[in-house]
Parts: sequence; C-alpha cells; structure tokens
Amino acid sequence: MFSFHLIRVFACLWIIAVHVSQRVAFPGPVKTFMEAGSSGVILFFVLSGYFTFASLKKNADKQGSIIKWYYARLVRILPAYYAVIAVYFVLYELVLGSAPADETGLGWIRYLLCVNQIVPAADPFWSNLGATWTISVFLFFYLLAPILPRLIRRLQDAGIALVICYLVSRIADAYFHMWFRPVVYLYYFVIGIAVYYAVHEKKEKQCVITGILLLFVLTVFNSGGGLKLGIMTGVLMCAAADVNCSRKWLEHAAVRFSGYTYAVYLAHYLVLVCIDELTNLQGAVLTAVFAAGTMAVSWCLHRWVEVPAKKLLLR
Repeated sequence: MFSFHLIRVFACLWIIAVHVSQRVAFPGPVKTFMEAGSSGVILFFVLSGYFTFASLKKNADKQGSIIKWYYARLVRILPAYYAVIAVYFVLYELVLGSAPADETGLGWIRYLLCVNQIVPAADPFWSNLGATWTISVFLFFYLLAPILPRLIRRLQDAGIALVICYLVSRIADAYFHMWFRPVVYLYYFVIGIAVYYAVHEKKEKQCVITGILLLFVLTVFNSGGGLKLGIMTGVLMCAAADVNCSRKWLEHAAVRFSGYTYAVYLAHYLVLVCIDELTNLQGAVLTAVFAAGTMAVSWCLHRWVEVPAKKLLLR
C-alpha cells in the first residue's frame, strides 16, 4: 500500500531527525518536532506487525514452510545488521580502543546473538550501540509471530490480545528491571495486527472511531503515553489504508525509498558516531556531512550487503 510505504519513510526520517537534533541547534518549534522523532520507532513496530502478519497469511495460503519464512526474515535483517556491528567493532576495538567493560562478560556477544535488550547492561554501550536496540525487539516478535495466526483470527481477537499484551508490558516494565525488554513493546506489533484485520474485514472506519474514543479516554485520565502513540499510529494506518496516489512517480519514489529505510536506519547512526568520535564538526557543516555520509553508507549497505545477501541466500 502506497500510504503505508509513505508512513514508513516518514518514520525513518523522523528517527533521523531526533538524533540530529541532539547534536545541532535548530529553531524552537523545529527542534521540538525533531525531538519527538523517537516516536518514529513506534510507527516501525506497528507497521512491522501489519506486514509480518500479512506475510504469514500469504505464506499459509501458499502452504509454505514456517522454517523458510523464518529464514527469509533472518536474511532480511541480519546481514546488514552484522555488517554495521562489524564496523562498530573495528571502530571501538581497533581504532579507538575505547569499548567499555561489560560486567556480565558478554561484550560483543550481545550484538552477535541480539540479546542486548534481553540481558540488562549497566553501560548503554552494551544495550543500545548505534540505536540497535530495536533489532532485538523485531527478532523477538518474529520468533513469536508464526503462532499468532492460530491465536488471533479476527479483529475481535486482536483487541483482546492487545489488552493482554499491554498488561503484560506494564508488569514487565515495572518488575523485570530491564530484563526481556522486547516483551514491553510487543503490544505495538499487535496494534499492527489489528490494523491488518481491520483492513481485511473492511472495518477501518469502526477502528478509527474506536481508536479516537480510546485516545480521548486516555487523555482525560492522563495515562497510557506509549499506548496513545501506538493507537494514533493504528488510527492513521486505518484512515490511510485506501489512500491511493494519482502521481505514479511519487508512488514509485515512496516505494523505492521505503525499501532503503532499514539500511538508512542502521547507517545514519553509524555516520553520526563516526562524526562524533573522529571529527569536531558542528552546526551546518555537521549536518551536511551527515546527510551526504548517510546517503552514501545507506546506498552501499543496501546495494553491497542487503541485495547480494538476498540473491545468495534466498536462491
């Protein structure tokens, strides 16, 4: 869907904006908008819930193997991720020699096994190097995803699952003290599943109305900050589900850039880290170098890692 690809592009650019705003001074309203860019991750989670569930349904219709489905998801995620982690390893271990000690002794194994958001670390270096915390969350959801179509078979089931996952999220956030963080974010993916059923059951309008009412109630009681963002994303997707683009060039551009968003997400923070660690650039010069570097690294990551990995590993 054109509109969903457009939301994905916006989410990617918004995440980039928040990281740039931490380093460059922008005018008040612009900076406020950019600083809210961390919410772009929630858009990614909800979108991933939708597209993952759609791919599972398609795989089931073709009587495809779940093992092959898992394999395809790993090929989509891991090669580019490991390429970026390898660059971080070279930068911090061989060039700067400044990687901190990990009290658990896991060190780089955290990123090799993608457990940096499952086993807590005192130093953020070992939990969120290069904004890679989301990879653990995505992989955790993919691990559970194949069982979800058996449990969630209609929109009503998705609503019940959302309530359960949100309650589990609050319990995990309060009592597990940074252990198994992917559990905390699982309900965002379930919102995406609810959108899937809303679209396929032709109940987008009902979901938009329900979502707005929930947002009103949560706002009145001043609660559910993260839940409100997820519901807003779901409402936006339902409202935009039938939106088409009359300009083919714009649709083509959105779909094409959407295919680069994962590479851009991984590359942009790597470029920022290299600028922070290896230069003293500031202001407009930093922004220009960052923009050029992100485009170049993203293109290389996509064309030299993602595309070849798919061709080689998905024959």
